[in-house]
Parts: sequence; structure tokens; C-alpha cells
Amino acid sequence: MPTDLADLDRRLWEAADQLRANSTLTPGQYRDPILGLIFLAFAEYRFLEVTPELQAKATARRPITADD
Repeated sequence: MPTDLADLDRRLWEAADQLRANSTLTPGQYRDPILGLIFLAFAEYRFLEVTPELQAKATARRPITADD
């Protein structure tokens, strides 16, 4: 799963760079995708922060899943 997240992160930042550099959009028009990227970065940070807690609660019957 980390590879998938890393690939998604890379692709999103490449898209943001293309959007900023190669378009005629105003800052107000590309604001929403960029704010979405910031949110995703925060969500990843938060998940990594609570992962040890989730792992401590995991059992063989109830392992950690992406839904956690």
C-alpha cells in the first residue's frame, strides 16, 4: 500500500506543477486542487501518526485495514 500512496502523491504533485506552470488559470482557479493536495498530505501525516496505536489494538481476528 505505501507504494500506491507514494505513486499517487507523485502523480498529484506532477499534476499540480503542470497546472501551475502550463495553464492560463488564475490562482483562484487552481486553488481547489492545491488545497486538496494539502488535505491529502495532512491525512497521510495523521494516519502515520496514529498507525502505532492502531497496530497495538489489532488482533489476529481484527487486523488493521485501509478503513482504519
